[in-house]
Amino acid sequence: MLEIVYVFFSRPIDGLQPLRLVWRSIPQAFISLDELIASFPVLVGTRYIENIHNFICDITGEESLYPKPRNLQHYCRIAVRSALSRNVKLFTGIDKLGVPPSMQAFLKLEL
Repeated sequence: MLEIVYVFFSRPIDGLQPLRLVWRSIPQAFISLDELIASFPVLVGTRYIENIHNFICDITGEESLYPKPRNLQHYCRIAVRSALSRNVKLFTGIDKLGVPPSMQAFLKLEL
């Protein structure tokens, strides 16, 4: 959460893509509006809390205000990437899986 807030206040445009990649690689991640308020009480009552929350929604593509489980597709991506990572083949192994290009892009966190 601190990295997201840091990027928000420093250079939001430069940090969007890296944050999206990190978000796609985390199995269970969610930042609710309540968590933001609890973590940064000094910002309560300012426009920053809502703006940061909207920024997080832009990064994650998740519009919900409350935590919900990730979809099965995401968990499958995490499982495949974890297996390849344990075998030290994450960077070269995706291309050798024999899956369609669209699935390779998904596994490479491009989608």
